[in-house]
Amino acid sequence: MINFYDWAEYQSKMHSNKIAITDYSLNKKISYKDLNSSACKIANFLKAKGIGHSDRIALLSKNHSIFFELQFACSKIGSIMVPLNWRLTANELAFILDDCEPSLLILDYCFETIAKDLKSLTPNITFQFFDSDEKRSEFQEKINAQPTDIERVPLSLDDLIMIMYTSGTTGHPKGAKINHKMQLFNAVNLCGIANLTSKTKQLVILPLFHTGGINCYANPVLHQGGEIIIMREFDPKSALQAINSQEL
Repeated sequence: MINFYDWAEYQSKMHSNKIAITDYSLNKKISYKDLNSSACKIANFLKAKGIGHSDRIALLSKNHSIFFELQFACSKIGSIMVPLNWRLTANELAFILDDCEPSLLILDYCFETIAKDLKSLTPNITFQFFDSDEKRSEFQEKINAQPTDIERVPLSLDDLIMIMYTSGTTGHPKGAKINHKMQLFNAVNLCGIANLTSKTKQLVILPLFHTGGINCYANPVLHQGGEIIIMREFDPKSALQAINSQEL
């Protein structure tokens, strides 16, 4: 059995002040040190709610740094992230939530309307809103109040980090279990094929609830110490502006 290593913490030490994530919508830059610190704070926030090893945390959001902050937070306490397809209806989302039974659903305020339906369809799930536009600060204040020191849970590469649901084109969506080994070797293999380095910059426009968005190539780029530039969703004009700018 091979132990999992915390590569968010590793990069925070190796490339402390280097930019890990640029939020194109907010023109906000997050260093590797800040990324790891945020993950530690979110992990402590989850622990304070009694969430730990093998507990699931669902996320309903368009592309945002919280995907990676939560992912690395889960890796510190052994929890499992469940990214949700924001294009689904309330009934479709409710099926997934009933199937994976998350201890917490974190969702963007932009989904307040669908959240009202979800609360009636899944009354036993705890909701936590955050604001991708950073106009409402309640969630961030809760996170900022947490310490950055954390006692990591020992994990092996066989422990789960994510459950990613299929589209359900031939029936109900099915939860694909992704462990740390799969995530690590996906990063290692793609780094070689695409020649990714710490100098790599990638424009992330594919949805991060899908493996094409988060694992091809956002996670591999972060694993190498590169920079990802996140857009909420694909917009041709904005994408061309980003590509033609000095960002990429």
